[in-house]
Amino acid sequence: MSKNNTTGATPKLSIIVPVFRVEKFLARCVDSILTQTYRNIEVILVDDGSPDNCPRICDDYSRVDTRVRVIHKLNGGLCSARNAGLDVANGDYITFVDSDDWIEPDAYLGLMSKCIEYQADIAGGGYRYVRPWKTDNKILEVQFDKSCRLLNSEDALHELYFGGQMFMPMSIMVWNKVYKRSLFDNLRFAEGYIHEDVQITPMLLNRANRIVAFNHLVYNYNIHLGEASTSGMKANVLKTDSSVVMTRSVYEYFKESKYDRISTHVAGQYFNALLNAYYISSCNYKRSAEWRNKMLEYKTAILRQKNIIKAVYPATPYRVYFISPLLFRILKKSTIGFKQLKYKIHRSITGKN
Repeated sequence: MSKNNTTGATPKLSIIVPVFRVEKFLARCVDSILTQTYRNIEVILVDDGSPDNCPRICDDYSRVDTRVRVIHKLNGGLCSARNAGLDVANGDYITFVDSDDWIEPDAYLGLMSKCIEYQADIAGGGYRYVRPWKTDNKILEVQFDKSCRLLNSEDALHELYFGGQMFMPMSIMVWNKVYKRSLFDNLRFAEGYIHEDVQITPMLLNRANRIVAFNHLVYNYNIHLGEASTSGMKANVLKTDSSVVMTRSVYEYFKESKYDRISTHVAGQYFNALLNAYYISSCNYKRSAEWRNKMLEYKTAILRQKNIIKAVYPATPYRVYFISPLLFRILKKSTIGFKQLKYKIHRSITGKN
């Protein structure tokens, strides 16, 4: 591997691992990190007030491997734990691993090699889903051909939002990439919410100048039984609020962006999040005053988004949504289909895109 031109050594990689109630998975996760073929690492295990044996397991690792550092803190959630790790990390690059997942043996050798070779700010790799409870088809993945592409921030954002990103390097996930530490200057995960990747990943890609998409498997995401099956009717206020807050943050961030297609797309994401939040709260408003208040809050927010409505849904009577969300969705789908038909006709006649 090439060396860092300024120090003569390979760059140090800080690997931040939030830990909470993962006693049966933690050893597999940490062992997969400590056996990496890329050796210049520090592992920051952030015990987020875990009530099981995780704190002891973390301390045991720190005693047998000097590359492991442990932070014990009060429970604050995943974003709080990641931020605590960022505050003490001293690596040249940063990455994240969830403590119930594991990484491939050459994951960081591959990503860091690409960072050095291309002088990149970010390098992302492929990932797969693992479903342990399945008797067949336990693993969901695509074929990775180890191809490599150098992108600028605009290219990476377009691939993120329009590139069919499932399992691929430029996905919304934060844990399948390594990042130059300076990208996190004055930037942290939003604490108190979930869906945090929706907010921070596009911001990091926008800050970067050189981004490598390395089509090589690096990360194994462990899906727990029932994790992905929560219906809208059962969704809680935190999940609903987080979707709105995260998409609104990205919309505000890119509102004045020079990338018109990106700014329009994230505006649509925010508006859709509001519509979905209103629908969920309207299904649950009889359950509590909190849901009733949220329903009114989301409705007010929707009615204020005249610029988004004009840009994203100009031909859709959005007020119909408050009468029938289903009818609104049918009208919206018909409008989008009509636009696509007009585009195809125009292209066939003019030969232009």
